[in-house]
Amino acid sequence: MFISCIIRELDHIVGETVLPNLAAKDKHEFSVGQDAEVIYTENVTMISSKPFQEAVASNSANMQSRTQTVYKIDVQVKNFKTRSMKIEYKQLFYYQKLELIKSTNDICVQNGSSIKCKLALNANDEQVYSYTVELVNN
Repeated sequence: MFISCIIRELDHIVGETVLPNLAAKDKHEFSVGQDAEVIYTENVTMISSKPFQEAVASNSANMQSRTQTVYKIDVQVKNFKTRSMKIEYKQLFYYQKLELIKSTNDICVQNGSSIKCKLALNANDEQVYSYTVELVNN
């Protein structure tokens, strides 16, 4: 069974989605539309990249090439609304290894293969925050 879900913000419809059949405490992630009063900009800078050799777990004589790369991600969020709002940012990474090295004011946390950041943004305000991650490819 699928359930139609209408999302409202201050009694205004901002979007609609369909939710699948979920068990108790299951999560379902979705995004709804775009908001012209909120602007998001992301700038990714590669800090370093270095190849290395790693032994394959089953056979220490068999080496595999990998690359370790460090990126700094700067995020700018502008709120043109006349009221404050809460922002939740989530970035998924598809790498063998992810490590959050640093985050502005510790607003970002690592959750498995993703980075989640939460912040409050005042009316007619903008914030810039950044985080640094280390990635290792397969």
